[in-house]
Amino acid sequence: MRSALIEAFVAAVREDASAATEVLRRQLAAARGPLVEPIDGDEGHVLVTFVWIGADGPVSVETQLVASELAATSHPLTRVEGADVWVRSTVVRADVRSIYQFVLDDPFLRPGDEVDPLAEMEATAALYLEMCARSYADPHNPCRLPPTLPAGSTTPPEENWDSVLSLRDAEAVAWFDPPQLAPTVIERKLASAALGNERTLIVVPPCEQPQAVVVLLDGEWWFGVAALQAAVENLVSAGRIPPTLVAFIHNATAVSRQVELACNPGLPAMLADELLPMLREEYGAPDDPAAIVVGGASLGGLAAAHAAFVRPDAFGNVLSCSGSYWWGDEPEWLTWQYAEAERKPLRFWVDVGVLERERLPYGDGLDMVSVNRRFEQVLRTKGYDVTYRETPGGHEFATWRGSAASGLQTLLAQHG
Repeated sequence: MRSALIEAFVAAVREDASAATEVLRRQLAAARGPLVEPIDGDEGHVLVTFVWIGADGPVSVETQLVASELAATSHPLTRVEGADVWVRSTVVRADVRSIYQFVLDDPFLRPGDEVDPLAEMEATAALYLEMCARSYADPHNPCRLPPTLPAGSTTPPEENWDSVLSLRDAEAVAWFDPPQLAPTVIERKLASAALGNERTLIVVPPCEQPQAVVVLLDGEWWFGVAALQAAVENLVSAGRIPPTLVAFIHNATAVSRQVELACNPGLPAMLADELLPMLREEYGAPDDPAAIVVGGASLGGLAAAHAAFVRPDAFGNVLSCSGSYWWGDEPEWLTWQYAEAERKPLRFWVDVGVLERERLPYGDGLDMVSVNRRFEQVLRTKGYDVTYRETPGGHEFATWRGSAASGLQTLLAQHG
């Protein structure tokens, strides 16, 4: 589908490219991001056109807002003849919120041998860091989130952050305004005999005796990108959840994440036998598994569900955002473990973004929505208490932060 605004711009370029580009800049500034146009006869969708103005190229847009059959999120833009303007249009549901970045000369799109992200983790991490250095926020969109960089990375300037696009009918993201009382933040090191390494741990205790605990994997992202500590403080203040201690578990290294979150038996042991006893001793955390949530997103969602499966004596609740349930030498290994085992005393919040329909390279015809649907169906068949949602968003924290705030209210309601 062609954008009427871009067609008008192309026609104007033939007369005066400089003047036409200045008009386009004003249109982008008024739109505060991509150009969004209605579609005749389709109230549920809009036409979104990403626009980058600059002489350097090639330019792509990194986003799940552009539909793709493959597990790739970088999409080349087309240069307008006669102008330093790059464009790409796509049809998107009108209730979606998701992120995007512009990438100049994306290293993942260069001709050459493809990198297997599982077999060549260090090479993939290096390419990802190179891509991040070439990635830019939309200069016309002030709504941004820090990018999810590997452990140990320095947060880049805001011009390199992710831009957030919230379309016309997107649900408001509640609870993330700065709380009236800034939460206490304690940063320390956590040495693990079970995993044989050390990592950063951030503990955010409530002002009063904690009645619940939330343990979050990929803690550096939930703390630094999603700012979930603000939402928890606001939820507690509003009486929506009980006084809750949050433990943000960082990854030891960029590579260790891929190893430890892939149903590694050492991770549940570290969480149950090393972390939780320390939280009880030093911060007065409760020991009732029904008051303890383990959570994460992507591989972190998979690892959270695995930790609860292995140690239901420690964790009674799972918060899973876009869990990577495709994982395993046999695809969807953890799902089938739940299917074959006796039901355990666990409650679940499971959600996935509606944009996550790219075909995954792991297993025949799998995508993130299908594997999360199957996980939920297995849980429900086994009699688990599970809340399942397909959220109008993608595989990123613009979606997950709102889902997590809703999930914590559902899982901790009985303790309020």
